Amino acid sequence: MGAKAQHTVPNLHLRNFAGTQPAGQVWTYDCVNGKSWSQIPEETGTSTHFYSVLKEDGTQDTRIEELLSANESRAAPVYKRLLGGEIPKIDTQARVYFAEFLAMMYVRTSGMRRMNAEIRSRGLQTLSFAYAQNEAAFNRLIRGVEKERGETITPEIKEEVRAMMRDPSAYDVEIPKHMTLSALGVADKIAPIVYNMKWSLGQPLSGFFITGDSPVIRTVDPKTRHPALGDGGFKNKTAELSFPLSTDLMLFTSWDEDALSFGLLEREYVDALNELRAIHADRFLYAHVEDRLIVDLAAKFGGTRPEIKFSGFGPSAVAKTTVSRK
Repeated sequence: MGAKAQHTVPNLHLRNFAGTQPAGQVWTYDCVNGKSWSQIPEETGTSTHFYSVLKEDGTQDTRIEELLSANESRAAPVYKRLLGGEIPKIDTQARVYFAEFLAMMYVRTSGMRRMNAEIRSRGLQTLSFAYAQNEAAFNRLIRGVEKERGETITPEIKEEVRAMMRDPSAYDVEIPKHMTLSALGVADKIAPIVYNMKWSLGQPLSGFFITGDSPVIRTVDPKTRHPALGDGGFKNKTAELSFPLSTDLMLFTSWDEDALSFGLLEREYVDALNELRAIHADRFLYAHVEDRLIVDLAAKFGGTRPEIKFSGFGPSAVAKTTVSRK
């Protein structure tokens, strides 16, 4: 039986953001309600059965949590060496393990799960909208429901259903939690790409790094984004991944073969990297200190979490998407 409280951000990462006031604790900043508090790393960034799936017998299937724990265990020795300035070389198992860890850190987040649910929800709403727009298709759908239920649907209810399919904005669409876990499968495609990128380390000349509930962030040159086709993901040659290993060390991966293996970062760049964590946070930021500047950062970017942008055929107003808790 796996643990009930599961880390959405692993303890392996959070313990490198523990401070001295209070000793050994991590400060959490809530970008939604503005609150902040401190806890030990083991109690920070957790959610009840976040990766579990409810089985038919009412018990929780915790195999995904066990898989994530194994992923972290393989990466832990490499993480320690990175903190000491040692970058794993190409053609080593250490680099494979940490590339897998980075890929999983990118996809295991609450934000990625939320966006996965939104994609599924929008797909269902677009399909319903298509049926509602086509008289023959809508009638076939209704006949199928009537046959399945063994009863006739009144004209009034038919029109009510059709209106809802055309404009679902007054309703909620709940996506089963287990369906959002498919986002984890993308890690298998990301890991080999990250493995082959150039890895570099950066240390602040002044200031410190914070982290968040989306600690691994990919950026690209905005000029390379296509309005319909996107930006090419990790294979985009301007792509850079950043991951704060600790309060004073950042890991970068990019396609720039001329990038230094180690560099000292000006305060302006350090602040920009911290802003990036705030912009991409689904809800929480984490730091080793209680700091008014981080409170302000959380407030400033509290409404900027990444969202899926949809365009084209479909309802002009959409339903709110939620993820079931079980």
